Formats: sequence, C-alpha cells, structure tokens
Amino acid sequence: MDEQSLADLLAAAVPGDAAASKAETITGLLRDAIVRGDLPPGMALRQDRIAQAIGISKIPLREALARLETEGFVLSSPGRGVVVAEVRPEQVQEIFQLRHMLEEELLAAAMPRMTPEALDLAEAAIREFDIAPTVELGRINWRFHSALYAPSGRALSLEILRSLYLHAERYVQLHMSAMDQDRTSNEDHRRLLAACRAGRSGEACGILRDHLGSIGRTICDYAAAQIEKNRSAP
Repeated sequence: MDEQSLADLLAAAVPGDAAASKAETITGLLRDAIVRGDLPPGMALRQDRIAQAIGISKIPLREALARLETEGFVLSSPGRGVVVAEVRPEQVQEIFQLRHMLEEELLAAAMPRMTPEALDLAEAAIREFDIAPTVELGRINWRFHSALYAPSGRALSLEILRSLYLHAERYVQLHMSAMDQDRTSNEDHRRLLAACRAGRSGEACGILRDHLGSIGRTICDYAAAQIEKNRSAP
C-alpha cells in the first residue's frame, strides 16, 4: 500500500466530528493495515502528507501514531520519523513469556468461579474463529481467552493482559496467515474449553501452557528466519 492508497483508506473512514473519534478510527485502521501486512515493516508514515491528503489536522494522526507506538506497531526517531516496526523475535518471546505468567494464574483463579455464561462466550468465539477473516482472528482470540479469565475478578491483570494482546495481534495474524492456515490452533481452544467445562483445573492450565509455548516458539522461529532472509536478500 502506497501513501496515497493509505490516505484514501483513512479519508473514507475517518469521522468528521471530535478529534478523539478521529484518533481512535485512525489507530484502528492503521493497526489493521499493519497486521494484514499492507504496511510493511520499515515503511515510513509521513504525517504531513497523510494529514494533508485526508484533510485533517495532524493532532489526531499524531495521537493515533503515539498509541500504535505504545502497542509496538510503529517506531519513531528524530532522524527517520515514524516507521512501521520490524517483527522482532525477542519481542515475541517477551510477549509470550508475560502472557504465560498472567494467563495461567488468571485461569487457575477463574476455574473455581467459572460460570456457564463465560463458557458459552468462549464456545461462541471458537465457532467464530473457524470462519472469520484472518484479520479478525486476533480480536476473536482475545474474546475466547478473556471469557475464560473474566470470572477470576482480577480486573487489573485483565487490563494488563489486554495490552499484551494488542502487542501480540500482528504476531497472531502472522501465525495464522503464514503458519496455521488450517487453524489447528483452534483445536487447543476446544481442548481447553472442554477441560474448563469439566472443572479440571490442572489439565486446563497444562493445555494453556502448551498452547502459548508452541505458538510463541513457532512465531519466534519464523520471525528470525524472515530477518535472516531479508539480510541475505540482494
């Protein structure tokens, strides 16, 4: 996607009202474009040109880019401006280590309080995961996992975990589009849900641990291979 195509996409979707609404819309559109790979790593996002093409001030665009930087999607530097961030194996490893620590504890805390409503929400997410467009899978993945963790009552941990999921979204997209096109990872979700329905806490935590470990390792290996491929390209 070139700058003009990006500007056209944003111009068609950005609301004409409050700056906060504009910033939120731009954040979502840019995030989705990066997740899909339409905006490749290293691409410069020139604020002046984009803002002028859309016909808005730079304030909501700058706010959107700041949000995306906190989520790890873009990087800013005095010399280069704002560019789409590279996929980095060390970041993948850190994200999944943190997810493992939080999620296993949340699931263990949720199991004694698990409700039929939470289980039904998780099951609905599994069904949606099977048929949804790839770009939606990160958000559906969050709905599945958060449904199982919500009965824990640990709002702060869930808020922190939500931030990690935003960081991980492009990597989940990468995993699903390049390495899990058959969506076999959803079988882990089904096994996890079955253990939760049966009240088998130890088994559920073990499935979750293996699930996160496998996906994290796979994405790390793929990201490292892509970096090496790009370095050796003429």
